[in-house]
Amino acid sequence: MAYTLGMINWKVRVKNQKVSSASRDTRGPGKTGVQKLQEEVSKRTDPKGLRDKAVLHLLYDLALRRSEVVGLDFEDVDLERGILRILGKGRLQKENLSLPTRTRKILSEWITIRGDSEGSLFINFHHNPNIQGKRLSATSLYRIVRDLGTQTGQKVRPHGLRHTAISEAVRKVQAVGMDVTKVLQFSRHKDLKTLQVYIDSVEDVQGKIAELVAG
Repeated sequence: MAYTLGMINWKVRVKNQKVSSASRDTRGPGKTGVQKLQEEVSKRTDPKGLRDKAVLHLLYDLALRRSEVVGLDFEDVDLERGILRILGKGRLQKENLSLPTRTRKILSEWITIRGDSEGSLFINFHHNPNIQGKRLSATSLYRIVRDLGTQTGQKVRPHGLRHTAISEAVRKVQAVGMDVTKVLQFSRHKDLKTLQVYIDSVEDVQGKIAELVAG
Protein backbone atom coordinates (compact mmCIF):
# COMPACT_ATOMS: atom_id res chain seq x y z
CA MET A 1 0.00 0.00 0.00
CA ALA A 2 2.82 2.38 0.90
CA TYR A 3 4.50 1.66 -2.48
CA THR A 4 1.22 2.24 -4.32
CA LEU A 5 0.76 5.60 -2.61
CA GLY A 6 4.34 6.62 -3.45
CA MET A 7 5.43 6.77 0.18
CA ILE A 8 8.30 4.34 -0.47
CA ASN A 9 10.19 3.30 -3.60
CA TRP A 10 10.84 -0.34 -2.72
CA LYS A 11 8.65 -3.43 -2.53
CA VAL A 12 8.49 -6.26 -0.03
CA ARG A 13 6.97 -9.56 -1.04
CA VAL A 14 5.08 -11.24 1.79
CA LYS A 15 4.24 -14.87 1.34
CA ASN A 16 0.71 -15.79 2.43
CA GLN A 17 0.67 -18.26 5.27
CA LYS A 18 -1.99 -20.93 4.82
CA VAL A 19 -4.10 -21.46 7.90
CA SER A 20 -4.02 -25.05 9.12
CA SER A 21 -7.30 -26.90 8.57
CA ALA A 22 -6.90 -28.30 12.06
CA SER A 23 -7.78 -24.88 13.47
CA ARG A 24 -10.97 -24.61 11.42
CA ASP A 25 -14.20 -24.13 13.37
CA THR A 26 -16.59 -26.79 12.06
CA ARG A 27 -19.26 -26.53 14.72
CA GLY A 28 -21.96 -24.46 13.03
CA PRO A 29 -25.38 -24.09 14.69
CA GLY A 30 -25.80 -27.84 15.15
CA LYS A 31 -28.75 -29.99 14.10
CA THR A 32 -31.09 -28.45 16.69
CA GLY A 33 -30.08 -24.94 15.62
CA VAL A 34 -30.76 -25.74 11.97
CA GLN A 35 -34.19 -27.13 12.84
CA LYS A 36 -35.02 -23.87 14.62
CA LEU A 37 -34.07 -21.93 11.49
CA GLN A 38 -36.19 -24.21 9.30
CA GLU A 39 -39.19 -23.91 11.61
CA GLU A 40 -38.88 -20.13 11.67
CA VAL A 41 -38.70 -19.70 7.89
CA SER A 42 -41.56 -22.21 7.39
CA LYS A 43 -43.92 -19.80 9.17
CA ARG A 44 -43.89 -17.59 6.07
CA THR A 45 -45.72 -18.27 2.82
CA ASP A 46 -45.02 -14.97 1.03
CA PRO A 47 -42.69 -15.00 -2.03
CA LYS A 48 -39.67 -13.78 -0.06
CA GLY A 49 -40.35 -16.38 2.63
CA LEU A 50 -40.53 -19.19 0.08
CA ARG A 51 -37.30 -17.98 -1.51
CA ASP A 52 -35.53 -17.83 1.85
CA LYS A 53 -36.79 -21.30 2.72
CA ALA A 54 -35.38 -22.73 -0.52
CA VAL A 55 -32.06 -20.97 0.06
CA LEU A 56 -31.83 -22.28 3.62
CA HIS A 57 -32.50 -25.86 2.59
CA LEU A 58 -29.94 -25.81 -0.21
CA LEU A 59 -27.31 -24.51 2.20
CA TYR A 60 -28.01 -27.35 4.63
CA ASP A 61 -29.57 -30.28 2.73
CA LEU A 62 -26.85 -30.25 0.06
CA ALA A 63 -24.16 -28.48 2.09
CA LEU A 64 -23.83 -25.82 -0.60
CA ARG A 65 -21.54 -22.84 -0.29
CA ARG A 66 -22.97 -19.33 -0.40
CA SER A 67 -21.42 -18.64 -3.82
CA GLU A 68 -22.85 -21.88 -5.20
CA VAL A 69 -26.38 -20.91 -4.17
CA VAL A 70 -26.37 -17.35 -5.51
CA GLY A 71 -24.73 -18.55 -8.73
CA LEU A 72 -27.63 -20.86 -9.60
CA ASP A 73 -29.77 -20.18 -12.66
CA PHE A 74 -33.26 -21.45 -13.41
CA GLU A 75 -31.77 -23.73 -16.07
CA ASP A 76 -29.68 -25.47 -13.40
CA VAL A 77 -32.76 -27.06 -11.82
CA ASP A 78 -34.31 -30.23 -13.22
CA LEU A 79 -37.17 -31.04 -10.86
CA GLU A 80 -38.42 -33.92 -12.98
CA ARG A 81 -35.10 -35.76 -12.67
CA GLY A 82 -34.32 -34.34 -9.25
CA ILE A 83 -31.03 -32.82 -10.39
CA LEU A 84 -29.31 -29.55 -9.47
CA ARG A 85 -26.32 -28.34 -11.49
CA ILE A 86 -23.80 -26.28 -9.53
CA LEU A 87 -20.45 -24.69 -10.23
CA GLY A 88 -18.40 -25.84 -7.27
CA LYS A 89 -15.47 -24.08 -5.68
CA GLY A 90 -12.41 -24.20 -7.93
CA ARG A 91 -14.32 -26.07 -10.65
CA LEU A 92 -14.39 -25.16 -14.32
CA GLN A 93 -17.49 -27.19 -15.17
CA LYS A 94 -20.82 -27.61 -13.44
CA GLU A 95 -21.57 -30.87 -11.66
CA ASN A 96 -24.86 -32.64 -11.06
CA LEU A 97 -26.16 -33.12 -7.53
CA SER A 98 -29.16 -35.25 -6.62
CA LEU A 99 -31.92 -33.39 -4.82
CA PRO A 100 -33.51 -34.98 -1.73
CA THR A 101 -37.30 -35.37 -2.02
CA ARG A 102 -37.99 -32.66 0.57
CA THR A 103 -35.61 -30.19 -1.06
CA ARG A 104 -37.13 -30.81 -4.47
CA LYS A 105 -40.60 -30.01 -3.10
CA ILE A 106 -39.39 -26.79 -1.47
CA LEU A 107 -37.65 -25.69 -4.68
CA SER A 108 -40.82 -26.46 -6.63
CA GLU A 109 -42.82 -24.18 -4.31
CA TRP A 110 -40.37 -21.34 -4.91
CA ILE A 111 -40.25 -21.85 -8.69
CA THR A 112 -44.07 -21.80 -8.86
CA ILE A 113 -43.92 -18.26 -7.45
CA ARG A 114 -40.79 -17.22 -9.35
CA GLY A 115 -41.94 -18.42 -12.75
CA ASP A 116 -40.07 -20.33 -15.44
CA SER A 117 -38.19 -17.44 -17.05
CA GLU A 118 -34.48 -17.79 -17.70
CA GLY A 119 -31.91 -16.19 -15.46
CA SER A 120 -31.07 -16.16 -11.78
CA LEU A 121 -32.82 -18.81 -9.70
CA PHE A 122 -32.88 -16.58 -6.64
CA ILE A 123 -33.80 -12.94 -7.13
CA ASN A 124 -33.78 -9.88 -4.90
CA PHE A 125 -36.97 -8.39 -3.41
CA HIS A 126 -35.27 -5.11 -2.58
CA HIS A 127 -37.50 -2.02 -2.35
CA ASN A 128 -35.16 -0.21 -4.75
CA PRO A 129 -36.58 -0.79 -8.28
CA ASN A 130 -33.07 -0.66 -9.73
CA ILE A 131 -32.09 -3.71 -7.68
CA GLN A 132 -35.38 -5.56 -7.40
CA GLY A 133 -35.54 -8.68 -9.56
CA LYS A 134 -31.76 -8.89 -9.92
CA ARG A 135 -29.70 -11.88 -8.83
CA LEU A 136 -29.60 -12.36 -5.06
CA SER A 137 -26.16 -11.28 -3.90
CA ALA A 138 -23.87 -13.18 -1.54
CA THR A 139 -24.20 -10.30 0.93
CA SER A 140 -27.99 -10.49 0.86
CA LEU A 141 -27.88 -14.24 1.39
CA TYR A 142 -25.61 -13.70 4.38
CA ARG A 143 -28.16 -11.28 5.85
CA ILE A 144 -31.01 -13.76 5.31
CA VAL A 145 -29.26 -16.43 7.37
CA ARG A 146 -27.99 -13.94 9.94
CA ASP A 147 -31.47 -12.48 10.48
CA LEU A 148 -33.07 -15.92 10.77
CA GLY A 149 -30.45 -16.71 13.37
CA THR A 150 -31.28 -13.55 15.30
CA GLN A 151 -34.99 -14.42 15.20
CA THR A 152 -34.22 -17.81 16.77
CA GLY A 153 -31.74 -16.50 19.32
CA GLN A 154 -28.65 -17.74 17.47
CA LYS A 155 -25.60 -16.29 15.81
CA VAL A 156 -25.51 -18.07 12.46
CA ARG A 157 -23.67 -17.58 9.17
CA PRO A 158 -24.27 -19.42 5.87
CA HIS A 159 -21.08 -21.50 6.02
CA GLY A 160 -22.09 -22.67 9.48
CA LEU A 161 -24.98 -24.56 7.86
CA ARG A 162 -22.53 -26.34 5.59
CA HIS A 163 -20.38 -27.21 8.60
CA THR A 164 -23.35 -28.69 10.43
CA ALA A 165 -24.51 -30.62 7.35
CA ILE A 166 -21.10 -32.26 6.86
CA SER A 167 -20.79 -33.10 10.56
CA GLU A 168 -24.27 -34.67 10.47
CA ALA A 169 -23.28 -36.60 7.34
CA VAL A 170 -20.28 -38.03 9.19
CA ARG A 171 -22.50 -39.10 12.11
CA LYS A 172 -25.17 -40.69 9.91
CA VAL A 173 -22.65 -42.51 7.72
CA GLN A 174 -20.86 -43.92 10.76
CA ALA A 175 -24.19 -44.97 12.28
CA VAL A 176 -25.09 -47.14 9.28
CA GLY A 177 -21.60 -48.60 8.96
CA MET A 178 -20.65 -46.90 5.70
CA ASP A 179 -17.09 -45.87 4.89
CA VAL A 180 -16.85 -42.36 6.31
CA THR A 181 -14.67 -41.25 3.40
CA LYS A 182 -17.83 -41.47 1.26
CA VAL A 183 -18.81 -38.15 2.83
CA LEU A 184 -16.23 -36.58 0.48
CA GLN A 185 -18.78 -37.02 -2.32
CA PHE A 186 -21.34 -35.10 -0.27
CA SER A 187 -19.05 -32.33 0.97
CA ARG A 188 -17.20 -32.09 -2.37
CA HIS A 189 -13.91 -31.49 -0.61
CA LYS A 190 -10.88 -32.33 -2.72
CA ASP A 191 -8.65 -33.29 0.20
CA LEU A 192 -9.40 -36.03 2.72
CA LYS A 193 -7.43 -34.01 5.28
CA THR A 194 -10.18 -31.38 5.29
CA LEU A 195 -12.85 -34.02 5.90
CA GLN A 196 -10.72 -35.49 8.70
CA VAL A 197 -11.24 -32.24 10.64
CA TYR A 198 -14.98 -32.95 10.69
CA ILE A 199 -14.45 -36.59 11.63
CA ASP A 200 -12.18 -35.61 14.50
CA SER A 201 -14.70 -33.03 15.69
CA VAL A 202 -17.56 -35.53 15.66
CA GLU A 203 -15.60 -38.28 17.39
CA ASP A 204 -13.97 -35.83 19.86
CA VAL A 205 -11.19 -38.28 20.67
CA GLN A 206 -9.26 -35.58 22.52
CA GLY A 207 -12.25 -34.84 24.77
CA LYS A 208 -12.88 -38.51 25.52
CA ILE A 209 -9.25 -39.11 26.47
CA ALA A 210 -9.25 -35.94 28.59
CA GLU A 211 -12.25 -37.31 30.51
CA LEU A 212 -10.40 -40.58 31.12
CA VAL A 213 -7.31 -38.75 32.34
CA ALA A 214 -9.28 -36.35 34.56
CA GLY A 215 -11.30 -39.20 36.04
